[in-house]
Amino acid sequence: MRKTTLIIFCGLWMLLFNDKLQGADAFWPLQAAWDRDTVPDREEFDRPLNGTNINPWQPELFKTSEDAPKVIPLVTIETEPIAATSKLPKDFDGFKVEILASPEALPEDHAIYFQHGNILVEKLANGQFSYLIGDFESLAETEAFIAQFLIEKYPKARPIEYEAGERAN
Repeated sequence: MRKTTLIIFCGLWMLLFNDKLQGADAFWPLQAAWDRDTVPDREEFDRPLNGTNINPWQPELFKTSEDAPKVIPLVTIETEPIAATSKLPKDFDGFKVEILASPEALPEDHAIYFQHGNILVEKLANGQFSYLIGDFESLAETEAFIAQFLIEKYPKARPIEYEAGERAN
């Protein structure tokens, strides 16, 4: 804005007084304004402010000594598997939600174990495996939980009643 205003002013100055100023003297207001300007002619966004000029494609800048380790060594750590299933107490009275029934046991890395905690796996008399979650005191509470949280993901989810640790239905 400052340069533009100065240039316009100097242009008008030259038009008005051109007959009195000739040659290099005609441009002295423009030259003086240009010399005082603090804005650089061009900006160098790729150059650091400290003036160093580092080219990232110069491989000699990134050489390391030969004794420095090149790779972090991998170390295998043995751990115990975390039990994703829980056990039903022998005196349990209440309701659980069966989210899945399967003719064979699901593998340990199945997604169901990562999506839910404390899954109860129960092998039924007919050979199927039942996967149950939750711990509810009433049928109404169990059905409300199914309707609110599970019905979209598990359309076959159903309440299962237990009395003294045994299935009642």
